[in-house]
Amino acid sequence: MRYSGASLGAQLSSVLAGGLSPIIATALLTYGYGRGALALYLIGMAIITIISVIIATETLQHDIDAE
Repeated sequence: MRYSGASLGAQLSSVLAGGLSPIIATALLTYGYGRGALALYLIGMAIITIISVIIATETLQHDIDAE
């Protein structure tokens, strides 16, 4: 069950973030925000990723059956 939850989260995030990124980038350029806005968007996504990695807990030493 542990791996299916992690897989579901990874797959949904790739669809939402990866699928919407070209649409968001096109909208930013179409409305005249320029390449600086694209850079800020990418920086924002990187910050969200870094925070998610920091918050995630390590499960290497935990017993899988001890739930």
